[in-house]
Amino acid sequence: MDGVRSEQQEIWLEIALNSNDPVERDRAGYQLTRGLSPQLVSQCIHSLGAQRDLTRRRALRLLSQFPGKHILEPLARALTDPAAPTHVRLGAARVLTMASRKKNDAFTTALEDPNPRIRRACVTAATPLAALRKATGDPDDEVAARAAQVILRFNIDITDDELENAIKLRTNP
Repeated sequence: MDGVRSEQQEIWLEIALNSNDPVERDRAGYQLTRGLSPQLVSQCIHSLGAQRDLTRRRALRLLSQFPGKHILEPLARALTDPAAPTHVRLGAARVLTMASRKKNDAFTTALEDPNPRIRRACVTAATPLAALRKATGDPDDEVAARAAQVILRFNIDITDDELENAIKLRTNP
């Protein structure tokens, strides 16, 4: 019985990601949401690394429709996995940002990544405060600027020393 269910889920996933008919895609997405399994979530996360941009966008949309309790942990693992493709990690960060209702330590871990694109994607409102403060001193100007924007937007206190150190590192403060 599980084999039949698994096969049907694969068909729905294929339709949700690749059908040209939006009604079919929505129907398939609804069916997938009703029968979520860890394997299905893993397949969706893997689809974030698809060759086609359209498939990646549809996988992002599909994952964002799934309940947080089913996707938060697998997305955090994908984000912090240095062996995962960059598109998968970036997509995982986007969905994790939308799905997180509280601060997520996966962002802190991923902010240590050597890839600045990954670090940029991890500077969000869901990033723990200590990591945001540290990110203001990131060697990548865009990471530091994004961290400063989040700190300002949420009126987070920052010490004069932290501010001074962040400014010293900037090529264009």
